[in-house]
Amino acid sequence: MMENKWDEPADIMIYVKDKGIVLKEKSLAAFDEKECRLIAVGNDAENVSRDSDAGIIVVSPLRQGMITDFMVAREMFRLLLEKAGVRLKGIRRKGAVICIPKGVTEVEKKAYDDLFCVIFNTGNIYLADMGKDELIRNMPEIYDKYNILIEITKDDPALYVKEQLRKAFTYAKENRIAGKELDQIWKGILEE
Repeated sequence: MMENKWDEPADIMIYVKDKGIVLKEKSLAAFDEKECRLIAVGNDAENVSRDSDAGIIVVSPLRQGMITDFMVAREMFRLLLEKAGVRLKGIRRKGAVICIPKGVTEVEKKAYDDLFCVIFNTGNIYLADMGKDELIRNMPEIYDKYNILIEITKDDPALYVKEQLRKAFTYAKENRIAGKELDQIWKGILEE
């Protein structure tokens, strides 16, 4: 049975100046359980989990935009940057701006700073706790300074509700909970 530990993964968008958005995917990593190795990241990890029936574990190292697994997040970002055609050597020279979710604590900011300093092997990282559009509006000088922008967000809550409902319905089906009983459960929740 495939195991998935990716409730509410963050969305990752990589933007390259003069090219635009070169990647927009979920923060997911798929592992082959038998060989203990990473086999896919991003949307590919989600697809692997759907196409496989055994031995695949899917995790999200960024849940709701917060780092939950530093080591997996590091490898996931490295592979997503490679997939997007972004060279780490260029980032080491020129740096990057990282847009992180609003409201992160100082500890979480430090974790993001540490993560990207390790990935890029440079301290030339600017963390902005705002989205790309807000950064362009409010801090155009920062936006203009860097060629690479990575935005980490959880900007589609309806998608996550849909994913959770799908999991609940799958669980109900596996446990033979009938449609009428599901209707009663749903009505009870709405009345709470």
